[in-house]
Amino acid sequence: MKAERQSILCRLNARRELGGGTVLLNFEWPFTPPRAGQFFMVKPARTSVFLARPLSAAVSRDGVGFLLAVRGRGTAELAAMSAGDETLLTGPLGNDWAAFLPQDAAKPVMLISGGLGIAPLAAFSAELRSASVNFVFLSGFRRGADGEAMLSALGSGADGALIVSEDGGGRPNAKRGLVTGFLDAQNYSAVFACGPEAMLKSAALLCREAGTPCFVSLEARMACGTGACLGCAVPARDGGYRRCCSDGPIFDAEDVFFEP
Repeated sequence: MKAERQSILCRLNARRELGGGTVLLNFEWPFTPPRAGQFFMVKPARTSVFLARPLSAAVSRDGVGFLLAVRGRGTAELAAMSAGDETLLTGPLGNDWAAFLPQDAAKPVMLISGGLGIAPLAAFSAELRSASVNFVFLSGFRRGADGEAMLSALGSGADGALIVSEDGGGRPNAKRGLVTGFLDAQNYSAVFACGPEAMLKSAALLCREAGTPCFVSLEARMACGTGACLGCAVPARDGGYRRCCSDGPIFDAEDVFFEP
């Protein structure tokens, strides 16, 4: 059952620093849990900024979790919150990964993340495991130690994820290099990707060459999160535009315009 959108002040249950300016926040959420891939507009009750920040829902046993890095004043205020502080949560918003799963696939699906893109894909990993869907999970980071901290914090949703990092650190089976360098798209029935735009472009190109469907979760500056302001429009291959919030954030890579 798809959760209905709510907008409510929720208390912060727990805060965990993961290093490198990354923080995991877990809020109370008394409604139906979000689906993997959906997001919330998040704004502290006491804040100096006008607009909420869009954050993908992460794995959380009780309530709803968000993995964030400090990028500006808004995320700095969120990262500095203490347990018991209240935040306005509006969501769940957008579509979800499961809507793009191929039917009766003979091959496993691939999950490939970069940096904070681990959060929504770890949530999807948990859904796939519950549904007994075969999948492989590649997770890329600049520093393996940062990746290990994020995966450990996300718990069971990140079980089995293979770390690929630029320094080769992290788990004993970690690989060194760029995460897309380990993507052999022809071996999978579909690829689901979330991370920096350069990584998404590379994954989309590899999948196009292999004839494998690729689905990407995009980021854009959002003011409302509901499609009303048109501030998060992204160009599409047909010459039009797609609203990242209400048409996405997950798109078929063939529908989204990536410049060569």
